[in-house]
Amino acid sequence: FNYAKKLAICFFRTDLDALNRWVRNIHINEIKTKEGIKASLKDVKLRKKIESNPPEVDNKYGWSPFLAKDFLVGKGVDTNDYHFSFDTWISCSHMIEIGNDGLFRDSVAYYLYGDEYAAKKLKLRANINNSPISNCSKNTISLLAEELISKALGDDDFNINELFSKIPVMIKKDNRYVSITKEDFASQNGGYTLEVVIEIEGYSSKDH
Repeated sequence: FNYAKKLAICFFRTDLDALNRWVRNIHINEIKTKEGIKASLKDVKLRKKIESNPPEVDNKYGWSPFLAKDFLVGKGVDTNDYHFSFDTWISCSHMIEIGNDGLFRDSVAYYLYGDEYAAKKLKLRANINNSPISNCSKNTISLLAEELISKALGDDDFNINELFSKIPVMIKKDNRYVSITKEDFASQNGGYTLEVVIEIEGYSSKDH
């Protein structure tokens, strides 16, 4: 690792963001050979170059990951860079606490998955630890879901409150499916998970 670290410092110089991305990538993907290390350095630099001038993505393939990762930035939800992790490409936010104060607050996070060129699946996941759900958490989730669906579909002709009242629910527009589901926690403490998912028709989402 000392060889790799010295090489990376020379390669990235003062770009600490690139260095941090590279360290994450080699650990996640277990890169150990010198050839793999050199390739991973070049890949980080290439990804940053693409980010600075992202190519357009045809609607039939999904969303530009560089645009989709920022769909909720205006609502205070930031994600990390779009990168390869294990068996997929991903970008995600941290878990963000919402709702009323308490020992275990409700939380929400945003994820996108796909391949190197396009995001295929967008997911808003909320963990409701305090049942019944507070108005504060409900309003936050509704605002985020409305923003995400609107930007993902390029259309705001839907009623988010009506969709939430019909859980589980699925709608389709063109080649995109929107689903909202609820799953109770295994602990049976009254908590549950809400997921709002928008994905491209035919995408094999595995367990994401």
